[in-house]
Amino acid sequence: QEAMRDINHLLYQVFNSRRMHSYAVAQPRDLSHGHKIAHSKADTVSFSVSSSQSTIISELSMDSNNDNNLIDFSKHWGESSWLLATSHELNHVAETHSPDMSAVFSHLDFSTATTSLDSVSSLQCIFELEADCNVVLQGRIGQGFYGEVYRGSLEQLDKDCEPQLVAVKKLKADSISANRQDFEREIDIMKRLKHENIVEIKAVISEPEVSLVMEFIPHGSLQCYLKINRDRLRPEHLLKFSLDVAKGMDYLGHKNIVHRDLAARNILVASDSHVKISDFGLAQVMGSNDYYILKTNRELPIKWYAPESLRDGKFSPRSDMWSYGVTLFEMFSLGQDPQLPSLEENSTDQAQLLAALEAGVRLPCPPACPQHIYVTIIYPCWLQDSHSRPTFQAMAQTIEQLRATYLCAAS
Repeated sequence: QEAMRDINHLLYQVFNSRRMHSYAVAQPRDLSHGHKIAHSKADTVSFSVSSSQSTIISELSMDSNNDNNLIDFSKHWGESSWLLATSHELNHVAETHSPDMSAVFSHLDFSTATTSLDSVSSLQCIFELEADCNVVLQGRIGQGFYGEVYRGSLEQLDKDCEPQLVAVKKLKADSISANRQDFEREIDIMKRLKHENIVEIKAVISEPEVSLVMEFIPHGSLQCYLKINRDRLRPEHLLKFSLDVAKGMDYLGHKNIVHRDLAARNILVASDSHVKISDFGLAQVMGSNDYYILKTNRELPIKWYAPESLRDGKFSPRSDMWSYGVTLFEMFSLGQDPQLPSLEENSTDQAQLLAALEAGVRLPCPPACPQHIYVTIIYPCWLQDSHSRPTFQAMAQTIEQLRATYLCAAS
């Protein structure tokens, strides 16, 4: 079952990722147009190893995990693929291909193309966190705005315990210096957060390159989950997911953090009744004015953005609430792309999008969504006056009441 889930996730990403255009350059009216965006090549991974020992910055949580590990068999496929293997098999592969990594770290450079991987060893590099702790990268499972995320295994060499599955985020190989600053800011923000509906940071690796070690979330992104499980998802399930996200976003607001990239692709499914917010690559700490102003031209998820963000580059918990409404549309449409009906398919024209939103055009009620859910919790997120939109605390209370009604009807 787990193998089929991983394969389904992979197939969805391979055949749907190129059809979705989630990001476009946002150019608020007051922003200088002198900056250019360096487009990343998402299909290349590079490990430049220059040190024999890595250091750990934040405290590790070493809970044991009995999940099976993954080995890459993508040389038999046209795209990256992952099949289940036992921990014993994984350890055998690691020993075979890297018998003494510490002795040769300073001489090696590992490079692979993730769309045509040649061998297990090409992607299975070991970062030494401490003398008794390693992270083994097993394969790419996703990518964010500027980083790539790998499934990994956190191992304590001197203790008799099972390796702990983790997710490791690192910069894309061709990232520009601005992306490195963004990554450092993302790490700094995540180190402040501790909430059941936000992905937990486990550690930060500082050498040979900065990497973020996070808890591994087994069911992948909500975007994939909706597509794969659309035939069995009921409103009460989706309301629980909606509630989890609202609680996580309310927590961020109290931490004075604006997410700026809330979408189904950045929500991870921990279980059939529990989701967590992830990817803080665009997140910012707000100033004393309770908002953040965009300072550079860059690619942003404009279809999820409020009018004030598109027009003025202004971001706040109220603009995050707009994005939350678009995310709810994704949920209750079971993964539909949030394309305004008045715009061309996959349009990334910011001026056309802003004009439509200011004219009152909104995403319609999805066919699978009960009308009262759309009217009660989705549409209010898109009120033109940002101060008239609900707060995340109020939204969570409303969803709890709605969900209680559904649960009573089902019992």
